[in-house]
Amino acid sequence: MLASIRQAAPRSSASALLYRSVSQSGASGFRRHVFKGDARCYATTTSSLPAEHIAFSTSANNAHDDALVREIFDSPEAWKAFSKKSFSGSGKRTGLFLYKYLTDPEAFPVFAERTLQRSSILCDKIVAARTPAELRSVIKDFDRLSDMMCCVIDLSEFIRTAHPDPQFVEAAEQAYAIMYKFMNQLNTNVGLYQTLLCVFADKAISADLSEEERAVGMIFIRDFEKAGIHLSPKTRGRFVSLASEIDVLGRRFVTGAGAKEVMMKFDAKELYGLNPDWAREYMSRDKKSITIPSRSTVAQLALQTVHSGDVRKKIYEVMNAGTAKQVDTLENMLRSRAELARLTGHEDYATMQLQDKMASKPASVLEFLESLAASNLPLAQKEQGILEKLKQDQLQLQVPSGLKAWDRSYYAAKYYQQQSRSVVSLYGLSDYFSVGTVIQGLSRLFTQLYGIRFVPRETQQGETWHEDVRRLDVVCEKEGHVGLIYCDLFARRGKTKNPAHYTVRCSRRIDDDIPVEGDIPEDTGMATMKDSVTGQIYQLPTIALLCAFENDGRPGPTLLHFNDLKTLFHEMGHAMHTMLGRTSFQSVCGTRCATDFVELPSVLMEHFVSAPEVLKLCARHYKTDASAPPELIEAQDKMDKLQAASESQMQIVMSLLDQHLHSSIALQSGFDSTAVWHGLETQWGLYPPVPGTRWQTQMSHLAHYGGTYYSYVFDRAIASKVWKTVFASNPVDRSAGERFRGEVLKWGGGRNPWTCIEGVLGAEGEGLGKGDSTAMEKVGSWGIELD
Repeated sequence: MLASIRQAAPRSSASALLYRSVSQSGASGFRRHVFKGDARCYATTTSSLPAEHIAFSTSANNAHDDALVREIFDSPEAWKAFSKKSFSGSGKRTGLFLYKYLTDPEAFPVFAERTLQRSSILCDKIVAARTPAELRSVIKDFDRLSDMMCCVIDLSEFIRTAHPDPQFVEAAEQAYAIMYKFMNQLNTNVGLYQTLLCVFADKAISADLSEEERAVGMIFIRDFEKAGIHLSPKTRGRFVSLASEIDVLGRRFVTGAGAKEVMMKFDAKELYGLNPDWAREYMSRDKKSITIPSRSTVAQLALQTVHSGDVRKKIYEVMNAGTAKQVDTLENMLRSRAELARLTGHEDYATMQLQDKMASKPASVLEFLESLAASNLPLAQKEQGILEKLKQDQLQLQVPSGLKAWDRSYYAAKYYQQQSRSVVSLYGLSDYFSVGTVIQGLSRLFTQLYGIRFVPRETQQGETWHEDVRRLDVVCEKEGHVGLIYCDLFARRGKTKNPAHYTVRCSRRIDDDIPVEGDIPEDTGMATMKDSVTGQIYQLPTIALLCAFENDGRPGPTLLHFNDLKTLFHEMGHAMHTMLGRTSFQSVCGTRCATDFVELPSVLMEHFVSAPEVLKLCARHYKTDASAPPELIEAQDKMDKLQAASESQMQIVMSLLDQHLHSSIALQSGFDSTAVWHGLETQWGLYPPVPGTRWQTQMSHLAHYGGTYYSYVFDRAIASKVWKTVFASNPVDRSAGERFRGEVLKWGGGRNPWTCIEGVLGAEGEGLGKGDSTAMEKVGSWGIELD
């Protein structure tokens, strides 16, 4: 009943209904608590509820907090002094993320079983609802049930991904399995579904629902129907069988995505241009030949550096060959998805996936993508023309011979080298972007835009999963404590390198929860806040921010490359959506919104990276504190955009591939995914298709997104428009920030995204609120910001 869509990346998709997650979610929290950090104490307010409400100073300690943010990330000595109580082995101990029960691995299965019992009681209450008063609370109870499930599943999924202790990982796996099994049982609970239908069938109750309640209720109804609960028993049986097949095929496809591992043997002379140090481990004893694995980093580097076009062609063909088995796995998954969609009354799988998205239907997506492809293609071809001229000059050709797929990486590398000699030297740019300086700058930026700041907090023993993790409390100048961010930003052995934003717990109003007979509310220890105006009480959103920034070995702080800087800004965009997207229902809080809307705040944040006003806040030399020279940033920005249109065109073509493969053609006789890919390359690509290649087998996103891969490109177009309309003239303007917060961030998924976009754009967005094909065409006409 609570279907899950992990979107922070989009991450993967689960098949449950009562579990709704964008990149995880969490539990409610109760308990009076005194938080201590450095030398100060922030006491709780008094309340009749057994909940923790934290009162923060919003002025006297701002300067101290501002300096401390930078110090604890940049100075190991400062961090050690600040966190000495956390890892000293003495003093008060709590559980992970302040959840007081999770102090050891054995607590996870107990945690899951206790939640299962509480969820069952609430489930029985929902099914038994008959009176108008009982039915009126059903949507609220559904959301509470969702919150209970997410508390275990999201937290367990994060722990099994990030915790360095195998015992914790195994225990989290057990807890996840317990709740996942129960979740699948709820998917087939017809009573839950019928009760929800009764709510909307009652005209008086339906008319009384708020926009947010209606959105939450419809989410659950759609999720139930996506799971086939409305089907006849016979059809339902086939649905379950297909869903199982799709799950198996999807995992098999992702596991096997990429080229088949082939050992490519070359005469050492054939690889002229390849750095010998890169290939040393693959060289024969007599040093006459080099055997390169097709899936290795060296193979990628060979495409960028080997002079011989014939050798690059061979490498490219092998790397993109795929196998007949991989093609079969992909096409069987696509056929099963198409059949499942037909069972539920949809034309195809893309149609089924898009019914609750901004795009709403595949035709609109195709119109958007083809419009964007047509406007972007000339720009991309112009970029490729530059590379083709390089090829002509290097090979001393009288006339251009045309650029091939295996030429791009090689001549793009040449072009970057050439351009880097004509701009200001970028050496030393990272010196201005220490992790602490950037986090401090982000806090200052958010203070100017939204009136919030980061306050470092010393953690209690057991609160985090590693001693590198820093806790930042998010404090609003008007509302006080509004959320918690756990920053795990530094690389270490065994840690994933993929950046991610995990929502461990979403905001949710809890003071209006109606007690359920037989249930004993849990005193979890997690934080809450009381709205000073309304008196309403909310559980505080809690997220974990994972990156893997490497120290270059020099003494001093970890320094960020420019792409790392963009990554951190991007993930902080997701974080702000979660922190500021306070809703009464956790199912629509923050990043829990339509897949093709969720990336807007994070992509928008990338635009701030190069703005001079923002760089003054977060680009300062780690030794001298001098501001970064503007010419350095301009040079870096220029280098980043040398092939921007070409990169965008590739993303657009991949989005088109996702749409076409999830259309009804998957059920046609003679369906050939390779032919579809080659046809799109011919129509919209930059190079002619290479016979014998099956690149589509490498696109693991086909399993994860299933008809929604266009979302990132779509949000890039919207973000570009929002940037130019709202922020470009003054990126640190409070009124602009409040406008974006009020029209977009605060709503999460509780408001029609088209209404949000129309609101934030003002006159520029007039008519978008309808969300029709005209609105999609209008977004397509905006294009993607490249210059």
